[in-house]
Amino acid sequence: MADEYVRITRARSPLRVMLPVIGVAFCALGLAQGAPWFWFIPIGLFVGLSLLGLTRRDAAFRIGDREMAWQDGGRDDSSDATVPLDAIARVEIVDWSDSTDYHVHCRDGATLRIPATVDTGPTQHLIAALTARGIPVERR
Repeated sequence: MADEYVRITRARSPLRVMLPVIGVAFCALGLAQGAPWFWFIPIGLFVGLSLLGLTRRDAAFRIGDREMAWQDGGRDDSSDATVPLDAIARVEIVDWSDSTDYHVHCRDGATLRIPATVDTGPTQHLIAALTARGIPVERR
C-alpha cells in the first residue's frame, strides 16, 4: 500500500514556552524595583495569555493504510475524528480566496469537515495521497 501521509503541527514551540518565563522575570524585576501596583496589570495579562498558549495540543493529520484521522490544536477533542478509508465516498476540496475547506463525504451520508486549524499540507500532496488510496477527490 502507499506510504503513510502525516502532518503534525507542534503546539509548544520554544518561543511559546519562553513567553511566560519572560513575563515572570519582568514581575520579579518589578517587585525588586518597587514598581507601583498598576505596573503589574499589563505584565500579569501578558503572563496569563502566554500561559493559555501552553494548554494547546498538537494538531495532526494522518492518512494511513486503513484510516484517515485528524486532531485540531484546540483544548478539547470535539472536532477530532477517525474515519476508516473504506467508509469514505469522496473528499471535496473547496478553494476560497483566503482559505481551503475540506469535506469528507462518507458512504452512510454523513459529511465531516476537517477544521481549518489542522494542517493538511499542500493540497496537491493531499490529493496525491488520497488518490493513491483509491479515494475520489472533487475540487471546486
